Amino acid sequence: MAYRRSITARAKLLYEQRQRITPSSSYIHRDDDERNTLSDAPITGNRNIGDHFQGRFFGTGNDFSTFNTSRNLFHDRRFALPVACGPILGRCMSSVSVGEGRVDKIEIMSDVAEVFVDNTAEVAVQAGPMVNEVALAAADSYFPVAALQYLTDYIHSISGFNWWASIVLTTLLIRSVTLPLMINQLKATSKFTLLRPQLEEIKEDMQNRGMSPSAVAEGQAQMQALFKEYGVTPFTPMKGLFIQGPIFVSFFLAITNMVEKVPSFKQGGAFWFTDLTTPDSMYIFPVFTALTFWITVECNAQEGLEGNPAANTIKNVSRVFAALTIPFTAGFSKGIFCYWITSNLFSLTYGLG
Repeated sequence: MAYRRSITARAKLLYEQRQRITPSSSYIHRDDDERNTLSDAPITGNRNIGDHFQGRFFGTGNDFSTFNTSRNLFHDRRFALPVACGPILGRCMSSVSVGEGRVDKIEIMSDVAEVFVDNTAEVAVQAGPMVNEVALAAADSYFPVAALQYLTDYIHSISGFNWWASIVLTTLLIRSVTLPLMINQLKATSKFTLLRPQLEEIKEDMQNRGMSPSAVAEGQAQMQALFKEYGVTPFTPMKGLFIQGPIFVSFFLAITNMVEKVPSFKQGGAFWFTDLTTPDSMYIFPVFTALTFWITVECNAQEGLEGNPAANTIKNVSRVFAALTIPFTAGFSKGIFCYWITSNLFSLTYGLG
């Protein structure tokens, strides 16, 4: 009885080991019909392997026949072994657990890799369009216009502000950079103002002499000497217009191009001007632009008009332009006014200071 219990324990152990072993590819069933057929038929194909393990684990004595009263142990399907199980049983069973651990590690690494790839793709999708839309908008622009677009986008990226605030900061930055030039121009126009009475005397003397060639040549020589002495030129009063004119045109073209080609401008505003690509239906921006420009004109704070003999004429023309600003700019997008109003306020502050 003890020997029979030992045989039963060994058979049970063999069965448990079989359940833990992963079948080889040679034992994979092809379809459900084949599995049903094999479940009803006795296994005889592995008889030699079964006899081999029978002799190895249980010996070859006749006592084993007493245990196999109804059917042989290895003919029973519960104890049937796959073809490839012979070599596997000959190895240490720890290799199975190591293999399972490797499979688990591979699955975990695969999951981590998939999550990493998904997160990276999501970040790229979120960041990519903003970079591409500005690059596409500036691709067909001239250098000054493209430079302003890239500068506005850079300030927008590092500050995290909306587009309207980024335009305001870019305007203040450019006007601050050109401020030394404006100060130099203001000093030059002040010198020109001091020089003007002497120039008027020379002109009057030339007219009194009948504008003869000798009088004109002498008068021009005197004027050139005065210009050299004061370090100015006849075009000194117009330097302000020469500086601010190209900047205004470049800003206007840059923002207009971004309004047309940068989709995020539709949500780049605030308050009542959320969409920077559409005109201001409330006319707040056109009215405020005209008002700030008119105040600048009345306060004699326009750049380039200090000491200009045609200042009164230019001032009257500017008043008319301020009145016409509202109907002329009513169709402009709100993004344009973010620059224009900021520039007017800067000019007013600079002129009054």
